[in-house]
Amino acid sequence: MKLHILRHAIAVERGSSDYPNDDRPLTREGIRRMKRASKGLRRIIERPQVILTSPMKRAYQTAEIAACALKSVRRLAVVTELLPGARPKEIVRLLFEHKDCASLLIVGHEPDLSLFISYLLGSRKGVFLLKKGGLCRVDLSLGKTRGKAELVWYLTPKLLSMLAARPSK
Repeated sequence: MKLHILRHAIAVERGSSDYPNDDRPLTREGIRRMKRASKGLRRIIERPQVILTSPMKRAYQTAEIAACALKSVRRLAVVTELLPGARPKEIVRLLFEHKDCASLLIVGHEPDLSLFISYLLGSRKGVFLLKKGGLCRVDLSLGKTRGKAELVWYLTPKLLSMLAARPSK
């Protein structure tokens, strides 16, 4: 499985009196940057059959922008396993429900996504931090999880935007 892991884009600051934490939307800047980065996303990833997203507004909005850019996504599904506080083993169980997908995109939160990636790569600690709007690809075989996955690449939002601006061959 080609697993693409996307952190939600820039959202309204935590603690804002206008929004409770669970309902914080993306900022205008977050939407603008994610739309630009999603053009790079379209150039680099194989179209996923399914996009799984946290139900939090900021993650769902990010998933919608990605789905719109990717065009041929069959399904966008909201799953509670990607809520903040998600445990790596819960996310792995979720992946087993989609084991027939050759390409899958999940959208969620930090530090959970970095801990999940680290878990797949065999580490008990986070080895890197996904920036807001950052994307990585991990290849894995679902018969083998911990320590059997391969980190193929990690792209910051800036690199995704640069891919979008690069002329086609």
